[in-house]
Amino acid sequence: MSYDWDVSRQVTERILGLSKSSRDKAIALFDSLAANLENAAEASFEDVDGVTHYVVTFGPSAVTYVVDHAVKLAHVVAFE
Repeated sequence: MSYDWDVSRQVTERILGLSKSSRDKAIALFDSLAANLENAAEASFEDVDGVTHYVVTFGPSAVTYVVDHAVKLAHVVAFE
């Protein structure tokens, strides 16, 4: 069950500030996340609107994302 992914404006700005190799690693990380959503989340929380946010870590990086199952999309809202 492979999903596509997109990123928020803040994540885009963060990625643009990285070196080329770090950008490539971030993109590979997002690809891996979208390909394995069912096994990825380490934690989750609901925002004030009741939307579930999932959190996963990859080495020193943490990714927070929201899943839209209707359109098979993982929307990355934070990348640290």
